This record gives sequence, C-alpha cells and structure tokens, in this order.
Amino acid sequence: MPRKSLNVKNYQFYETQSYYIEGLLRIDILNEVKGNISFYINDALNIHRTKLDNSDNYYSKNKKYIKYKVDLNNKLELDLKEDKMLFIKGLGIIKLSKDAKYLIHHYNKVNLYLSEVLF
Repeated sequence: MPRKSLNVKNYQFYETQSYYIEGLLRIDILNEVKGNISFYINDALNIHRTKLDNSDNYYSKNKKYIKYKVDLNNKLELDLKEDKMLFIKGLGIIKLSKDAKYLIHHYNKVNLYLSEVLF
C-alpha cells in the first residue's frame, strides 16, 4: 500500500451515488440529501464516483482491472444524524455528512472504525 501523505478529495452529493476506492471499498449513499463526503487518502488510490443505479454495472464491467475485489457480504450500514469520520486502517479517513444513509461494502481485510469528527 502507498506510504505517502494523505490528500483530501471532496465531493458534493445530492442524489443516490456510489464511490469506489480501488476495489477495497464501495460507499453507497442510499437517500437523496445534499451533503459532502471527504476522502483523506493517498493520491495513488483512485476514487470512482457513479450513480447508485449504475454501480453494479460499473463493477461488473471493470472487475478484471480491479486488483482487490469488494465482497458484497462485508457490509456496514449507517444512518447518520451527525457528521462522522470513518477510519480505514492503513488507507486513510473518510468524513461522512449527517442526514445521509450509507451502505459500505468493504474488502474482507480492510478494518473500519467509526468516530466523532476530529477536524
């Protein structure tokens, strides 16, 4: 895994969307609310954003190019009433907006920790 500094990548959302991080993690936003999601990860890791309706199609089309495969059985469901931070051991941090419902699919060797907002 990359061992360089973390850089922030901010995205605004207002509809159901999915975000993929190199096949290690897939974050689905399940409800249509306005919000932000911030990824504090290394630039070497690619983030792909797509509409939720297209996320399964994107994954099946690009499966052969993805080094790690998201196991759809490893899930974390979140319905947030306040902003939270999701720590991904060895990869970085994701800041999640309040009032959104998230479904997070993750590679079985990726450890996730949920925390209050620290910054």
